[in-house]
Amino acid sequence: MQSLTKKDILSLFIVFLLLLSVGGYFLYQKLTINKKIEQTKQQLQQIEQEIEKTKKFNEEEYAEKVSRALDFESYISTTTDIRLEGVEIIDKGDRKLVINHAEGYQIEIPKELILNQSRDTEAITF
Repeated sequence: MQSLTKKDILSLFIVFLLLLSVGGYFLYQKLTINKKIEQTKQQLQQIEQEIEKTKKFNEEEYAEKVSRALDFESYISTTTDIRLEGVEIIDKGDRKLVINHAEGYQIEIPKELILNQSRDTEAITF
């Protein structure tokens, strides 16, 4: 059996390093791809959650909330009674007579109270 020369050992070492480098490169690629797959799965989950959230979104309810928020300023700044169908307000000097025809009652209140937050005759707010 012949003994290996320094040149042969050096050649084997270089081949070993090349194989190790190629193996490391492919391992790195595999880990990178797995990481990207995991990130894509997480993004897909987030998108699915957003889709479910959007399916549950009630446009009418949201529009009502926005409408209430926009009208809030007018509630605070109003100085006259709003007109509500089925409700009659009669000025009696220092008092007002509020007649709720829709609900079938009447009430006398101080003139300073303003009917400004009601949208329905079932819940009149001054």
